Amino acid sequence: MPDSIFQTQEYSATIIANSSPEKAFEKISRVDRWWTGNFLGSAAKKSDRFTVRFDDTHVDFLIEEMVLFKKFSWLVTDCNLPWLMDKKEWKGTMVEFEIRQVIDQVEIRMTHRGLVPGIECFDRCEKGWDFFIKQSLVQLLNTGKGLPDMPGNQRG
Repeated sequence: MPDSIFQTQEYSATIIANSSPEKAFEKISRVDRWWTGNFLGSAAKKSDRFTVRFDDTHVDFLIEEMVLFKKFSWLVTDCNLPWLMDKKEWKGTMVEFEIRQVIDQVEIRMTHRGLVPGIECFDRCEKGWDFFIKQSLVQLLNTGKGLPDMPGNQRG
């Protein structure tokens, strides 16, 4: 039997935007402009480390892989998700962005490896990612202004 029968469906979102791969790559690395204004560190190159915060929630990342203008892989090295029973549920998961040119636009596929149906945060995290990828990041790419969470908001 093929291995794919046993694979679980990880969270994934694909967007199309009016951008070049180069500009999309740069804007994805500007996490504070589309995900959260409460951002510490750098997300621009391999081995960079950064933290995102939403009130008491924090997630620490290491950029494990980067292929210029094509791919980012962010490893979750630590987290505190106080609204879950397993506050470390994201630890060891991977957030990947794959970027490719499609005629005069860019296609971005974001996959959160390890965020699968059945884990405690899947429904809430899916809604959060849907907003930040399908709305905020798309708006940043198309207009130059995203919709990041700001300290004190309850969105993320």
